[in-house]
Amino acid sequence: MDSVLIVFIIILVVGYCFLSLLIFFKRNNAKEIKPEYELNKYLLTKNEQNFYKVLNKIISEDEIICAKVRLADILKPKKRAHFKILFNKVSQKHIDFVICNKATMEIKAGIELDDSSHNKPKTIKRDIFVNEACLNAGFKLHRIKSKRTYNIEILKNLIKGKKDEINTMVRTSESQNNQ
Repeated sequence: MDSVLIVFIIILVVGYCFLSLLIFFKRNNAKEIKPEYELNKYLLTKNEQNFYKVLNKIISEDEIICAKVRLADILKPKKRAHFKILFNKVSQKHIDFVICNKATMEIKAGIELDDSSHNKPKTIKRDIFVNEACLNAGFKLHRIKSKRTYNIEILKNLIKGKKDEINTMVRTSESQNNQ
């Protein structure tokens, strides 16, 4: 009886060692995955390209448009407590367009081009978070409904802060949060 128990314990120990080694090698192999990617041909979608061209007509000579800027490069957590949690919430999100001072790269405003994907519950939740984060940081974020054509004067007035001419095609983060 004692020899059967000893054989059973040896089998358990060998099995445990085998499983441990298997798990160890699987984890290490996951780290060694080759970075196999392919290049996106264009940085912007056709809608974004169209809007980018219009936006270039609106900005002044001392401004520059940056496309697809990571939100974590615009906003940073205020306090060290919860820094990592707050940073992670913005590190994988981006703003479609950011207007900066050309000489200093000072951030002036952001623009999110909202297409039909912004009607999905998950995206709505993301947009609410982004709006609140931007509003809290004092970052002026404009939400503009994606269209085939844009009224340049309305966009210019919105971006330059003349909100009296904003019509239904434009929603700012402030007005969306107040609804």
